Formats: sequence, C-alpha cells, structure tokens
Amino acid sequence: MIMPHMPTTCPQVPGGASASPSLLRFLAKLHRPEEDLLPGSAAEGAFPPEGFPLHIPASTKDSLEWKLAARRLERWPQLAEVQVRYRGPLVYVACVLPGGEVLPLCRLRYGGYASAFGFAIYRASADRYEDSILPSGGFEATPEEALGCACGLYVGGPPPGSRTHAAVH
Repeated sequence: MIMPHMPTTCPQVPGGASASPSLLRFLAKLHRPEEDLLPGSAAEGAFPPEGFPLHIPASTKDSLEWKLAARRLERWPQLAEVQVRYRGPLVYVACVLPGGEVLPLCRLRYGGYASAFGFAIYRASADRYEDSILPSGGFEATPEEALGCACGLYVGGPPPGSRTHAAVH
C-alpha cells in the first residue's frame, strides 16, 4: 500500500529509523495537508480527527512555554527567545535570533498529554511542516526533545563553554 504522504526522519537520525507499517498507516491517517487552512474554509472540520482534543488546556500551555523557555536558557542562551503560537491542537514553535529574525522550528500536535506531543519539523526548503521521526526513533516528543531536535538542525548545538557542551565533549 502506498501512502500519499509518509513522515520523514529527523535529520539528526543517522540512516533514519524504522517504524511498523501499522504505525505508519496510523500517522498517514492523521496527516491532513488542509490542517493549516483558516477557520471557515471548505476543509474546516476535516481536522482534527475524531477523538482528538480541539484545544490545549491553559495549564498545559503554561507548562509547555515554561519547559521551552527553560531549555532555551540551558542549551541556547544566545537566542533572544522562543516564540509559541497556538492554533487548536497545534503548537507552532519558533526562535528569535539576537538580531530579531524569527526562525520557525517545529510544530507540535497536542494529543491529550502535556508530556508527549506529535512532532513535525519545519522544512525551510519547502516552507512547510512535516511529520518527523525523532532521534529517539519515536514520533512523539516532550517539548524539550522537540526543541532539541529542531534547534540542533537550525541553530546548532549548545555554544562552546556551556554546561551542556562540556558534558557532551
């Protein structure tokens, strides 16, 4: 069976990772190219799939923003900030560079748990978000894992001399 759209691997996964065919079919059902259309469009109602939350609770939003800000300070203090936008069950994460340039990083999909989000990397070459496999081999990420994968790709590793850099090298 050929899927119209298959998730890609996060660029940090050497050689990619394998997933079961049933998991790939499930993810293909979740993917809806029209999910980024504005409310009121013809495709409204096609997303999210039945049984998925329509909105993220305020407590989860607070927790998510705190976790992302803490990880940014720990690993990428050179960034001015991490920006978060919400659209129903979707969370768009971007970083602000010291000069003020906003760099899209990833999209998280809330599935009912504050500690596990579906992950889609921003593909600058295609100017879109694409469901991705994380370095851990999974399709779900904690907010910190998602930021780590996306910043590792677009911003680079932690700056030399940082606590995290010293622990890794």
